[in-house]
Amino acid sequence: MYHKVSIGKISQAQIRKLLKGKNIRVKHGQAHTIHVSNSQLKKIMNAHKKGKGCTIEFDPYQQDH
Repeated sequence: MYHKVSIGKISQAQIRKLLKGKNIRVKHGQAHTIHVSNSQLKKIMNAHKKGKGCTIEFDPYQQDH
């Protein structure tokens, strides 16, 4: 199950990398909305509490959303 989460602004190069299944660094924000798994959501929220970013990678099913 995927959850919607808002992230900060990411570049076009980061979007291309994410859709290819590569890692990108994201920070919680209001620029983009993505669908993440439970573990990714927890990782993003824990980083947000500390005021930091985290690295995520999309699996093939997330790319469809």
